[in-house]
Amino acid sequence: MYLVMSSQAHKRKHKTLTIKEKSDILDRLNRNESFSSLPSEYLVGRSTIYDIKKN
Repeated sequence: MYLVMSSQAHKRKHKTLTIKEKSDILDRLNRNESFSSLPSEYLVGRSTIYDIKKN
């Protein structure tokens, strides 16, 4: 049995954050702002925010 991707399947668009955006995210995390609002505001996934925080 083979699994075939739908022709309507979409890949995510690659989003590159600037150094200023990353710095702003870190500042907001350090001020204990809501973590869940950041991904939608910067149009990135939660894992991207975690990676920025980790590094």
